[in-house]
Amino acid sequence: MTTPIDSEDFKGVHVSTLFEGCAAELERMRTIGMRVENSICTLAGPLGLSGEYIEDLQQMDFLLQQLAAIRDILAGMARQPGADALLDVAAVIDTIGLKDLKTRLLGELVVADASGGVDFFDDSEAA
Repeated sequence: MTTPIDSEDFKGVHVSTLFEGCAAELERMRTIGMRVENSICTLAGPLGLSGEYIEDLQQMDFLLQQLAAIRDILAGMARQPGADALLDVAAVIDTIGLKDLKTRLLGELVVADASGGVDFFDDSEAA
C-alpha cells in the first residue's frame, strides 16, 4: 500500500515509478492517437480526402512515432542505476487536475467508484 501524497508521511516517489508511469501515459496517448488515425484513414478513401488532409495524417503518424520514442526513453531511464531514488513530486503532481492521471503517475491503481465510473477530476479543484 502506498502513502497518500497529501500525508505527512509521504516521502516521495521512486524515480523508476515516475518514469514508468509517464511512459505508460505516453503509450495510452499513442494508442488513442492510433485509433483516431485508423478511423480517419478508413473514412479518407470514401470521402476522397487528399492534399492537406493527407499531410495532416502523415503529421499524426510522425507524432505517434515521437510519442513511442519518448515512451521508450522514459522506460529505459526507469531501469537505470539510481532509479530507486525518491523524488518529492507532491507540489508538481498537485498541479495536475486529472485525478486518475495523478494516481497512475504515483504508481497506484485507479479504482472505479460504486457506480462503475472513475473520478476524472480532483475534487479539490472544483472548489
